[in-house]
Amino acid sequence: MKSRIVCLITCVTLLILWTFHDALPQTKGNRDAARPHWNDAEKAYKERRYEDAAKHLEKAYALDPDPLIQYNIGQAYRNAGKFEKALASYQKYLKTCPSSQVLTLTHVHMAECYRNLGKKKEEREAFRRYLAIEGASDLGKKVKKYLDGGPPLDQQDKRDPQKVKDATALWTQGTKLIEQKKYTEAAKLFMQGWQKYKFSEMLYNAGTSYAAAQMWTEAVKAFNEYLKQPFAREQAYVAIATCYHDQYDFAAAVATYERYMKEHPNGALATVAYEYISAFQFGAKTGKKRTKENYLKAKSFFDQAKISYKQGLYEIALRDFQHAEQFWPDYKITYMIARCLQRLKKYNDAVRRFEDTIREDKTQHIFTAHLHAAECLLALKKPDEALKHVNTFKAGLKNMTAHDKAHVKRLEQRIAAAKKKS
Repeated sequence: MKSRIVCLITCVTLLILWTFHDALPQTKGNRDAARPHWNDAEKAYKERRYEDAAKHLEKAYALDPDPLIQYNIGQAYRNAGKFEKALASYQKYLKTCPSSQVLTLTHVHMAECYRNLGKKKEEREAFRRYLAIEGASDLGKKVKKYLDGGPPLDQQDKRDPQKVKDATALWTQGTKLIEQKKYTEAAKLFMQGWQKYKFSEMLYNAGTSYAAAQMWTEAVKAFNEYLKQPFAREQAYVAIATCYHDQYDFAAAVATYERYMKEHPNGALATVAYEYISAFQFGAKTGKKRTKENYLKAKSFFDQAKISYKQGLYEIALRDFQHAEQFWPDYKITYMIARCLQRLKKYNDAVRRFEDTIREDKTQHIFTAHLHAAECLLALKKPDEALKHVNTFKAGLKNMTAHDKAHVKRLEQRIAAAKKKS
């Protein structure tokens, strides 16, 4: 039987790597349309129908070309034993994902694929790429040992088959308790599993179960212990920060993300961390304290404003978004204020707000602000300024969706027509 490195590395749940942002209009692809395919993929993945999962993910990627979806397509094909297809997906992922956000384990997964295809030279090259980034890690030491003539990775970490069987049974029992929403019982069971079998994913599931039960201290403790283990998922940092956030301890959440950025400067979740830190710092610049009271007031106004916006009640939505901004300054709220102003044909104010969003949005999360600003500038008969925003959007967005391309084309045609008239 061909050796499989996958037994050493815990498979990362799909939804950890690709998240939806429900509060705002989507910017880099049609995630609402992609969501059903994503859900089908997750279901197939959990049922170990990996090739089906890959096909569902390909449909999702066609609607929302997020590099992390391409990574997960590679994961699905690799687990299905379709190594050539997996490699093609990993290579596309590496090509389209910003280098600072690349998951370094991609190179290990590629090495596994090459090994199963009998391509020793390519396998070693992939491992060397991993060593260049994570040579000091526990896995890096195993990789180096293998490249120096030692045993393959899957032979360096043998576990008692009976322990694996017993742990799997306990895992299944804990999962059933989660489905029954018996989170505290599930957490205790997973902690027993960790103490008895030392399988690190028991710790992670204990943390998520404690968090679901709102036992924040226990959850943070479990996640921190998990992060000490080899091959720990970076997502645990987000889980810890979320625990603090849900307790309205925003300073502790920021500190957790800063810790993540320090320990994983090239981590896959750097954008998430940077966005949270930036939002916090933006609030600090405005002099508005990030307190529980201010957060809850802002959230109440923001939720009301979203409902009004969807109903086309833009004056009411604008008022509530502005109230939310007073309590919790955030560029996402600024963006929604700009959208309301645009809908109300208050174009000068809308342009100013869109440009505020662009200036504060360091992660380019709401990059379509450029296109909306261009629309407003066209309405103000300023085609040259509109064109600058369109060109910035085209230069800055690596993977435009069909919707983005059509939007840009329409704007370029309108700009050209406006210039002719002038």
